[in-house]
Amino acid sequence: MLNGRDFDWICETLKLSRSEIVSVRPNPCSGRNNGTFILETVRGPVLYRVAGRGTERFCSREREKSAYERLKGRGLTD
Repeated sequence: MLNGRDFDWICETLKLSRSEIVSVRPNPCSGRNNGTFILETVRGPVLYRVAGRGTERFCSREREKSAYERLKGRGLTD
């Protein structure tokens, strides 16, 4: 499940208060390497991904971040 640090980051990023998060549930379609959660907020649903333990050994989070930044604004990812 999500911890307090996760909630702090989500609230800061989305400019929400904790009281605006209505519910949190595990995503049944979660991947093998990461955990994903569906948050119902007063503004609508949000998918939150938590990097799986040990995944840094076979993937580069910096390269992943760079790829998402290049795709931003193209309607392919958030």
